[in-house]
Amino acid sequence: MNEGEVTALLKNENDREGGSADSADYNSVRDRSQDDIVDATRSPVSVEMSRVRLFMVTVEMLGMSCVSYLTTVGVIPSQVLSLVGSEHKGSFLAAVVSAGGVTIFVISPLIGTCSDRLETRFGRRSPIIMIS
Repeated sequence: MNEGEVTALLKNENDREGGSADSADYNSVRDRSQDDIVDATRSPVSVEMSRVRLFMVTVEMLGMSCVSYLTTVGVIPSQVLSLVGSEHKGSFLAAVVSAGGVTIFVISPLIGTCSDRLETRFGRRSPIIMIS
């Protein structure tokens, strides 16, 4: 917020209250706005992870990526080939992969919203993770 914006903000507030904008008001608004900017950049929850746990999460994600890759490259094309034959394999495979992408694009925000509002004794996201 620059000096002109703060002065205009104070003038509008003071006009409603019948006062005038002085340097003390300007400094208080300027300091408050800088504090708000700093607070907005902080995460509400800070989680410290040990190096071992961080390594284990990375290994888990690597394993999940490998399974996803093998499914996409190995299993799906062979299933498409057995269903439609080699003549229409490319277009059908494109349709299957596109349908999966669109489904994820639509379903992910819905599940995220549900998990944000869900409150159980196991937490918010744990039941959703276990079901999926």
